[in-house]
Amino acid sequence: MQVVKEDKFEAKRAYLGLVFLYEDRKEVIPVVQNMGSLEYDISSTIKRLTTKTQKKIGFLTGHGEPGLQD
Repeated sequence: MQVVKEDKFEAKRAYLGLVFLYEDRKEVIPVVQNMGSLEYDISSTIKRLTTKTQKKIGFLTGHGEPGLQD
């Protein structure tokens, strides 16, 4: 990528984004800004794509604990 900043011409390496396709699902990382977290971003995207079931959270009420609005 060529950048002109403060009357200075620079050539920079840039990664515009990644698209992951798996079966009928699609996940997008639109812009790669931080190379330090790229491995984590890719791993978590692949995990989201390949996981079939969503985790569920249950709430128990009526035994003296505070309610959901409290």
